[in-house]
Amino acid sequence: MEQSSPSTLQINVFLTGHEPVLACAVPLFHEKQILNLKIKGIECEAQVLYESRNKIVVSLESDLVPGNGDAVEGSLQQGNYLCSFQTKILNLELTLRDRRWVLELAYPVTFKRSLSQQFRKS
Repeated sequence: MEQSSPSTLQINVFLTGHEPVLACAVPLFHEKQILNLKIKGIECEAQVLYESRNKIVVSLESDLVPGNGDAVEGSLQQGNYLCSFQTKILNLELTLRDRRWVLELAYPVTFKRSLSQQFRKS
C-alpha cells in the first residue's frame, strides 16, 4: 500500500544508567563522512573521525571557536535520504598540527531520516 506522506525513520536512544543505548545497532555515521553543522547560528562542515556508543568525534573544518556545552544542529545526506540530528559539544581540543578543533559530540537522542524531495512520489 502506497503512502502519500514522506518516508521518515527515527532512531531513538534510551538512557539506562549513565550510557545511552541505541534502539538500533546500525552505526549512523562512518569515518571521513562530511557533516553540515550549525553551531552558535553559524553553518560549518565537520569530518567524522569516529563514532562510539555514546559519542561522535569530528574535526571541525572552520575557523569557528566553539565552546563546551554549545548546542549543535547537524545534517547530512545518506543515499536518497536527508538526515538531521541535534546534540551538544561534550569536549573540544585544538590540534597542534593543523590547528583544527576536534569536537566530542554527545550521541544524538533522535536521528531523523527523510526521503529527499526529488525521490518522493506525487
